[in-house]
Amino acid sequence: MKKRLGFCIIVSAILLLSLSACRNKNESVFGVIEETDHKTIVQGTVDFDHQSFNSLTIQGTADLEDVTVKNDLVVQGSLEAEDCLLHNITVYGNVALEETKVSGKTQVFGRAEFDECSLQQVEIISKKAVFEECTALSVIVKGTEVGSTIILNNTQILGDLLFEKGEGKVRLEGDSEVKGNIIGAMIIE
Repeated sequence: MKKRLGFCIIVSAILLLSLSACRNKNESVFGVIEETDHKTIVQGTVDFDHQSFNSLTIQGTADLEDVTVKNDLVVQGSLEAEDCLLHNITVYGNVALEETKVSGKTQVFGRAEFDECSLQQVEIISKKAVFEECTALSVIVKGTEVGSTIILNNTQILGDLLFEKGEGKVRLEGDSEVKGNIIGAMIIE
């Protein structure tokens, strides 16, 4: 009986923390949130709208709209972001960014889709990534798999597009251009 009561108290405390973490109607958190002056850590699913963070770590699924993260955004799960201003992002899961500006490094360990984004250095470990109407300084496809495909549609890569393991494939659609070199890949139709 005491164990069951203790368990109920712990679950109640977690639910209260989750509810109190939702400081306004522009934020939904289904999990636990920890905050310091410089970093916010969320365990669970988040849906943030019109929020600003110094650094943000999410251990779960994230849906962000009009969010600013001044330093590092780390997501251990999938990320969907629209109209965001981000600095460095690292995602261990699938990514879909739309109308988002990343001023630092973008690292994706999963499928990546970028639509109308402004990016700097992009590092991807994935079989496939799609860039629609984007600009990026450089793209590096990392990992152990060969045969990854990058699709560029009306996208400008200002520097190199490098496939570290070779045997990559690049499809250039619309007015896409790689101003640097395409290294370790062939252009496909």
